[in-house]
Amino acid sequence: MSSIWLVVICSLACSIYMLLLLMERYAPYERRMQRGALVYFLFFTGICLSRLFYKWYPELFVYFAPLFYLCHTGSGVAFYYIVFTLTSSRDEKRFPLIHYLLPSLIPLVLGVWMLFVPFDVPLGIVKGFRVLNQEWLFFSRVFASFIPAQVVFTGVYLSLSIGKLRHYRKLLPEKKRKEIRYRMRSIYAIITILFVGWLHPLIILFTSLENAFSAHGVIVPIALSIPFVEIILVNNIQRHNYPRLEIKPASKPDYHPFKEVSVLEPKEKVTVSLAVNKTSLKLLSRKDFDNYFRQEKPYLNTELKLTTLAEELGVGREELSRFINRTYGMHFNHFVGRWRLREMEKLRNSAKNKEATIKSLLPQAGFASYNSYMRARQEAERKNNEREKPLHQD
Repeated sequence: MSSIWLVVICSLACSIYMLLLLMERYAPYERRMQRGALVYFLFFTGICLSRLFYKWYPELFVYFAPLFYLCHTGSGVAFYYIVFTLTSSRDEKRFPLIHYLLPSLIPLVLGVWMLFVPFDVPLGIVKGFRVLNQEWLFFSRVFASFIPAQVVFTGVYLSLSIGKLRHYRKLLPEKKRKEIRYRMRSIYAIITILFVGWLHPLIILFTSLENAFSAHGVIVPIALSIPFVEIILVNNIQRHNYPRLEIKPASKPDYHPFKEVSVLEPKEKVTVSLAVNKTSLKLLSRKDFDNYFRQEKPYLNTELKLTTLAEELGVGREELSRFINRTYGMHFNHFVGRWRLREMEKLRNSAKNKEATIKSLLPQAGFASYNSYMRARQEAERKNNEREKPLHQD
């Protein structure tokens, strides 16, 4: 019982943390991943509570039976949603709605059905550990099918997750496979642990429910593996170790700061992605990067992050971060804030904005909020003060 409570507490803590992350500004695909993880943690919380209520609080289990049923059928779908988000390309369609409908159909039918069934019927099924009521035989079979439903849905969607990852890996060029090998391994490790957790409902199918609850040698290791998976997932999402593992579609030729000059034909410029040829880092100049920001104005995107800019430019996140630190002597957020402050100054000096308030101009300059604008101003003032501060003389 204590091991199950540990999973409940861990799942709730992870859910709260995902809610806090959702309150911050992230790229759209990051927010989708966070929402998927939040639902996934909530479903696992419901599964564990259903185990506790079934044995020790049967009345409560009956009251929340449709919700618990949804948790059993939806946990696999939530994990598949995370994998789908990771491996989706920019032009790929959103997560198919059919995956939302299938796991919720039976719980919905069950919830409506229970309104017309005496409370003692499902309560007797729970207290008798899945002993069917012969007068309500068909309802009893549906009510007692949440474990087989979990086995089917979890097995199917874990298999779909593996299939999508394998299909994605086949589409990657060889060099790209090596770059994401670590991230792919960690995802496969999570899937492996989830398959181990899938053994418990399988055991219940082939033995009595009462014996399955008393099999502590099986329950405890499986229960302890679930917090391990959740902590790994939260840690990697929070540290952005799971950026979208996408294959970018061919883009239209446009201005790009990363150019390579041919030795044989000096006038011809060829765009070279840092993801393909890392030597092009040496060819990147401050002038090129400034021109890119001046012409393309990526800082006007209020949700711009280091990772999303690196993806747009086709460079590595760490490489881009080091370049900005080395070239400008500041972090990425401070660098972008400087450009937004310049844009803000232009907007305020414009004749058409004479009567406009600062807050109304913030989104046009790329600031997501007034607080982010003030942070950028304070950082710029601090840097200016450091430059103007006279040297100390003894």
